[in-house]
Amino acid sequence: MRTFRLALPAGVGYVHRQKTCSLHHNAEGSLAGTKDKRPVPAPYVGKYEDQAEWSLAEQHFASSIWAQDVFVGRILDELDSLKISDNTIVFFSGDNGPEDGHLNFDNGSGPFRGCKASLHEGGIRQQILVRWPNHIQAGSTSDHWFTFWDFLPTAADLANATLPGNIDGKTAVPSLEGRAQDNLTPVYYEFCWGGYNVGSVGSDTATNSHQDNQTATGKPKQCGIQNWAYGSGWAQSYRKNNWKAIRVNEDTNSILLYDLSEDIGEEHNVATQNPDVVQELVKLMDASHTESAAWPKGTASKKCCGNCFTKGGCGGACSGHAQSIVV
Repeated sequence: MRTFRLALPAGVGYVHRQKTCSLHHNAEGSLAGTKDKRPVPAPYVGKYEDQAEWSLAEQHFASSIWAQDVFVGRILDELDSLKISDNTIVFFSGDNGPEDGHLNFDNGSGPFRGCKASLHEGGIRQQILVRWPNHIQAGSTSDHWFTFWDFLPTAADLANATLPGNIDGKTAVPSLEGRAQDNLTPVYYEFCWGGYNVGSVGSDTATNSHQDNQTATGKPKQCGIQNWAYGSGWAQSYRKNNWKAIRVNEDTNSILLYDLSEDIGEEHNVATQNPDVVQELVKLMDASHTESAAWPKGTASKKCCGNCFTKGGCGGACSGHAQSIVV
């Protein structure tokens, strides 16, 4: 029987076969910082105030990252002090790519196109760090895909628990243990964005449409290596092997297709040269979408629901969708 404890990205959770309890580490309480959605615990907010070349927002941004490193270190130190590190698995990751306002700061998006809210790699690709002493070699890396919907089946596999049959994710335990593993998880996203870019859908010339196109330091805003290659609307993306497709408002004629093995920056749309691949990925997109009156998809004539946190979903709050949802 495998016995272990599991530390979750948002805190520390101890998971046993017979008993589960969680201890979440958070830094709420005394917070300081600019009103940029990155409050920093007051003891740490001045860490980089001597960096005069940085804006105040950049100083607080860097402080929040440094403080996070401190907090994670405290958790790992506590596991060591309790002598339970060897049977505790720690996962750490983020939920999306960097926001556009900080892409010029420390090369936030690296070689990827796009940023938060984009379906380009710069918006959806993240690292995940896992510590599992005596199972994962320190400093090792893996190219295996790990999505957040893989986490539940991975945890269940580790705990010898049974999953229901309608789970999209796949266990990543073989990769964690250094064994070969195929990328079988469907990597499908859909997201509605009502603005940010203008330009013809499917082109590689869409431009930033923010009225304020400057950061606090006066540098032009960027969104990865260049701006998004698609305009506003209901966007879907699907990756199979190294093929990655992005479609807006179900307009297959203007679909984007990238070969990530040769074009990690998604700079070259090769849809015209690969019609069979396009049709395969379109079918996978169609099969992956689940209709919802609470979150209606968009078309060229119907606006989709973007960034709506209304109770029960957007429903009738979206232009062109008459049904409202009450829960």
